[in-house]
Amino acid sequence: MLCANTSFAGRGNPFEIVDRLPEEAATSENSLAAAQGPSNTGNPFDLHRDANGALVALPAAGQEELLLVRNGERRAVLDARGRLLGIHLLMLLALGVLWTLFRPVLTNSYRALFNDSMLSQLHRKRAGGLQGQLLVCYGFSMLSIGFFLYLLTQHYDILPSDRPWGHWGMMSLGVAGLLGLKHLALSFYGWLWEVPKETGKYSFAVMVNALLLGMALVPANLLISYAPDYATNAVVSVSLALVSSILILRSLRGLAIANSFLSRHTLLFLLYICAIEIAPVALLVKFVSENL
Repeated sequence: MLCANTSFAGRGNPFEIVDRLPEEAATSENSLAAAQGPSNTGNPFDLHRDANGALVALPAAGQEELLLVRNGERRAVLDARGRLLGIHLLMLLALGVLWTLFRPVLTNSYRALFNDSMLSQLHRKRAGGLQGQLLVCYGFSMLSIGFFLYLLTQHYDILPSDRPWGHWGMMSLGVAGLLGLKHLALSFYGWLWEVPKETGKYSFAVMVNALLLGMALVPANLLISYAPDYATNAVVSVSLALVSSILILRSLRGLAIANSFLSRHTLLFLLYICAIEIAPVALLVKFVSENL
């Protein structure tokens, strides 16, 4: 009894309910409890009163918040490696099937990347059943490019890693939409300038370059996902250099195609370059720089 009286000295009756005390006494009790601060016993079901007297629950001792993007200690390693394995297996399987079924088409497309006569030959033959094969490979490349963009967002901590399939689909649809708008714009400019042959050839060059880019990014995506920590940044840099090189080759091919009518439509050509070629790249660079 002596110990009990000593421990509750200054607290009044230890068996008195605080809600039944007079207002001044209850206020003093709440003020004393707020000053002492809530004690965390480790039980997640414990309730404590805050400074205003409201009941609140404290997190259990040692409980930490879940991280959806990275753990902060392994920046160069993707947290979603296990979830990405299914996507990589699907892409590798599809790539093997495409190379088995459409090897001549893919080989000629690679030659057309550096040979203008081969590009013209493929462009003429596309109506003889070749167009369907090219479109199948083109769709696969959109998925590969979209996956590459998703891995970049993971590398730079832009998107969370808890839903890789959904974000991959979103990126692939974005790539398909941008390329589709580009083909529509080229078709419109061909009708406006009365040069449908030249714009059609350049539109075909855009498809061939994107097709080959998607094929080349399949092993690059695999290395970005599973390369050691010290090599991830180098793999990303090499992949971006590859993308830039293919885009530069496409731009040079476009200038060669437009050389025949450039002097007659200089103003419209500059308008196309600024609106279709430069503006999307500038917006992409701005978006990436703001999120790094």
